[in-house]
Amino acid sequence: MVRAGGADEVNGKTGLAHIFEHMAFKGSKKIGTKNFAKEAPILKEIAKVGRAMSEEMQKEKPDSKIIQEYRQKIQTLTQKENKYVIKNQVWETLSRNGVEDLNAFTSKDATGFHASMPVTKFPLWAHLFSQMVFEPVMREFYQERDVVMEERRLRYDNSPQGYLFEEMIETAFSSGPYSWSPIGHVHDLMGLTMEDAENFHKHYYTPSNITGVLVGDITLSTAKTELEKTFGKYSGPPRPKEPAFPDSLFQGEKRKTIFFPAEPYLVMAYHKPKAPSRQDYIFDILDNLLCEGRTGRLYQKLVKEERIASSINCTSGFPGSRGDNLFVIMAEPIKGNSLEALEKSIEAEIEVMVDNLKQSELEKVREAVLYYFVWGLENNMQLAEQLSSAQAILKDWRYVANYTKVIQSITSGEIEKTIKKYFTKDNRVVVYRLRGKR
Repeated sequence: MVRAGGADEVNGKTGLAHIFEHMAFKGSKKIGTKNFAKEAPILKEIAKVGRAMSEEMQKEKPDSKIIQEYRQKIQTLTQKENKYVIKNQVWETLSRNGVEDLNAFTSKDATGFHASMPVTKFPLWAHLFSQMVFEPVMREFYQERDVVMEERRLRYDNSPQGYLFEEMIETAFSSGPYSWSPIGHVHDLMGLTMEDAENFHKHYYTPSNITGVLVGDITLSTAKTELEKTFGKYSGPPRPKEPAFPDSLFQGEKRKTIFFPAEPYLVMAYHKPKAPSRQDYIFDILDNLLCEGRTGRLYQKLVKEERIASSINCTSGFPGSRGDNLFVIMAEPIKGNSLEALEKSIEAEIEVMVDNLKQSELEKVREAVLYYFVWGLENNMQLAEQLSSAQAILKDWRYVANYTKVIQSITSGEIEKTIKKYFTKDNRVVVYRLRGKR
């Protein structure tokens, strides 16, 4: 788990953390190549042409003919380079050796790489993962950049929910590292170069900024010996400086209406403190209390009783946990009911909850929160992910060990105070999505 996500980018270079996730699997100077000494000069030529293409693409009036010429040059150079490339060697080598759940992900807070393998293949895993994390080669960078841009079109530009949530976070966080989606802005993506990716890697992919977690049938002595031979040979600068997260609490209500060719939808987002503050644990309880399944208060109120919503969901800690974040309530109205009516009903239920939260209801919700938390640790992969996230993002793996104790200690009085303090109009963002052209 690398403490390098969308929050570590800067305006003009957004999307770098995610695009590097793609590049890590392209191999290194030793993996994925037949002769890197002969491949390297071609990569330099590709970098040169790609830099010129990116500059043209970011112009106010880019010349499509010139861009196509650059693309053709990159394609020709790539064909020349392919004589020395062993495609997908990382994936195929691991696959032949029993890997499962091999993948990577990027969030606003971090980038994670994970795999599950037979313990006898631990030395192979250590060799390959240390190479791909610390010594990547930017093979097929511009092809992968195009893949990411297409991914952005599918998941954000042409997706009702993706577009809505991107608009929501840009409204909620007018500035700072949480004000754009992890995939980056279109204009920024078009301008990213191989040099940008290399600089991002050099700055953030250092031992002091990476957390590794092993879970399985392996002894400490065996793991330590192998890790010292692979990961242990790398060094680097101290942990990078943390980005500045501006205060977003109680800045006044922000409202926005957007249009998209899809059914109407409501999002109400309340600013909240980051983990591991005590309030963050309380919001985990509120998530379950309001929205968990068919027993959630908002489901009971809006879907079953009033029959004005077809769905109601919540999520806490969006879009990340390194800075103050959001508790988000999402609702879709049944045809014939307005978003205004949904908003008023949600507000009313939250107000009612302050005065009639019974101890028996709290106990039931607390048990449900603990059940889902423990269930989320049921296998090696899930345990490794929880531990690495806690250490890399919250800087303390003990968050996982202590979670159940903290949840059990929270009182109904604390929940009531949290609702009164944070579920206010001057601490929220409301976005309406209406059917229409963008």
